[in-house]
Amino acid sequence: MPQTNPLCLSVLKILQQADGALREHDLLKALGDEAFPQDDECDAQLTLFRQHFYLMNALYQLQDKLLNENCYLSISALEIKIQSLDAADSTSLLNNEGEQKLREYYLDWQHYDKTSSADVSELLSGFWQRYRQHQQQLPSLAILGLDEQASWPDIQQSYRRLIKEHHPDKGGDRLRFVEIREAYEVLQSVYDE
Repeated sequence: MPQTNPLCLSVLKILQQADGALREHDLLKALGDEAFPQDDECDAQLTLFRQHFYLMNALYQLQDKLLNENCYLSISALEIKIQSLDAADSTSLLNNEGEQKLREYYLDWQHYDKTSSADVSELLSGFWQRYRQHQQQLPSLAILGLDEQASWPDIQQSYRRLIKEHHPDKGGDRLRFVEIREAYEVLQSVYDE
């Protein structure tokens, strides 16, 4: 794959002409399928992954170039925009650990070349599993008598208290005991991420 992404100039032009922030979907639509390398042997999911990767690579390359012009390219799926910042501000933004991991991933062309259809299916499956777990997070917290601000130690403490109180061997309700245990397991899977 090319070191300098050929999409960089087109993406920069689209961003500069935009009235405000754009979404990744907006950029993909503006560029069109013909802007991306074509591989007839790829299924739809792998093709979409490769378009996404190609675009993100271009965005992170642009982010580096724009820093030299005292600008910061803010990148997220729902908001991509060029911001004017002084060098100290842009440096602190790039020191975010999560942001740095994404940059490293998308700037490494090996991820583009080596990702297969099976890998994409696995990534999507994992995403939907995590999404469902997060959807169950608030109801599970409510079962434990907690709100969304609860920390993991709060959850553990509430779980221990409620499990003792509702244990069937101590006269508690078996169904309530199971409900508390299931809520704790959901939260455990969310907090283990």
